[in-house]
Amino acid sequence: MARGSVFTFSSLALLGFVIALPLGCGSSHDDYFGNANGAGSGSATAGKGGSANTGGTLAGGTGGAVSAGGSSTGGSTGGSGAMSGATNGGDSSCLGGFVCGDACVDTQTSDTNCGSCGATCPARASCTKGECECDDAQSICDGHCVDTSSNLSNCGWCGNVCAPRADCDNGQCVCPDQQTLCTDQCVDTLTDPANCNACGKACPDTASCDGGKCICPDEQTLCTDKCVDTDTDGDNCGACGKPCIGGTCTGGSCVCPKGKTNCDGTCADLTTDKAHCGSCGVACSDAEICGTVEQGTGGAPGAAGAGGAPDETNVTHECVCPTDRADCSGVCADLTSDAAHCGSCDIACPGDKICTASDCVCTPGTADCGGGTCANLATDKEHCGDCDTACSSNQICKNKNCGCAAGLSLCGDTCVDLQNDHDNCRDCGKTCDSTQVCSGGQCLRSPCDQICNSFEQVPLGDDGFREDPLGTSGHCFEVNDYDPTETTRRIVCWNFQNGRSLKVNGTSVSCLTGAGVALGDPRAGGYCVQVGAGQASYAGILLPTK
Repeated sequence: MARGSVFTFSSLALLGFVIALPLGCGSSHDDYFGNANGAGSGSATAGKGGSANTGGTLAGGTGGAVSAGGSSTGGSTGGSGAMSGATNGGDSSCLGGFVCGDACVDTQTSDTNCGSCGATCPARASCTKGECECDDAQSICDGHCVDTSSNLSNCGWCGNVCAPRADCDNGQCVCPDQQTLCTDQCVDTLTDPANCNACGKACPDTASCDGGKCICPDEQTLCTDKCVDTDTDGDNCGACGKPCIGGTCTGGSCVCPKGKTNCDGTCADLTTDKAHCGSCGVACSDAEICGTVEQGTGGAPGAAGAGGAPDETNVTHECVCPTDRADCSGVCADLTSDAAHCGSCDIACPGDKICTASDCVCTPGTADCGGGTCANLATDKEHCGDCDTACSSNQICKNKNCGCAAGLSLCGDTCVDLQNDHDNCRDCGKTCDSTQVCSGGQCLRSPCDQICNSFEQVPLGDDGFREDPLGTSGHCFEVNDYDPTETTRRIVCWNFQNGRSLKVNGTSVSCLTGAGVALGDPRAGGYCVQVGAGQASYAGILLPTK
């Protein structure tokens, strides 16, 4: 017999054995493959009360069948625990829908289960794509379909309630009979005193609104925002905005007390009032006073008549200078202290001088060096020690002596920095040649001059002047034009194990990562970096520019 025939016969025999096990031998499927619920025996087909299809129960009773997507075990007497909303005895035909209660529904179109079970659309609404939509372009407001173009409680949008007596017309609250909607009320702006002629424009308490105008009672007049009697009101005497200051408003006229004159609503004493001196509107300057001048006395203020008192029949009231001031062409000057009029109207103090006791003098602590110059002989480089000594060139005057500022030395008559002066490098007269610069009191050709016999130039990279890796041998590097603008001048190094040395411009520094070590002033325009030999070839240095 062929190999294929033997295989077919064996397969059929095995299939018969498998079928016979649950049917004839008293053993269930679960005895071999395991029952998730420990259920008993039963039919190989789905039992009554438990569907084995998609949407069926997760766990059935005894005797259930296992089908793709259905119950783990069927149930001849009903299962428990619903999947995807299925209930006991659910219909196996609810494919693509949802089981709500005992019904299979489409929540995309169901008016009583719109979008989810139990979500009921209001009257005159239908479910479309899982959302309730009202008929005739209405809107859902508080669970009801309303027409927001005409609904008084939802005018234009949900919750917008129109005022009493108003209608909703095309989504807008409209008041009837020429009335105007002011805040939340319909009012007649022709008669409403709180909204007279316009919303919010209120009449005074005692006024009424007639024809959109505030009308005051009796003989009163509306002045700004109040009703007043212009016959007696001190702020509105005879007309709105016309005050009566210092007098009494009687019959619309400002009546001043005896001795005072009505100057356009102000009762003024023309003999003393600086704003109305001699007559209304004549104002005196700040330094002047309003005084009396007897005619024929040459304009002397307050001149006395017979008996020592001014003759009132022969005096005028004018703006004059007080008795302690002199009239210098219309300027009231204190001749004892006014530098422009010192001692007399024609004398002005020159230069730095001040007027003291009617004399032009220098301020205390300064000397009079002539020509109006008041000099501090202790600090004035043009008058150092005395009025005739001037400090030369860039010297300063300190404690009455000419000299150099701190950090500078006097070479000849000029103050120089011996640390950086090309013609006076460390000592006066020591000049560096044309190829050298003076740096730190030394004439140098480059940063590594007199430090290293040979050196390597470090190029500028994206993050600064970097050398990485250094290898294990020693190096002398020269860095020129290192003047970063985004960070401070510093050097960062890493992996300097076992005492590997680091020097900058001949001075030993520590090897620090992160922020590194701050660098001092450049040497001949740059930095000379010496790195000793070490065991870590992957060591490195960086003078960052960021």
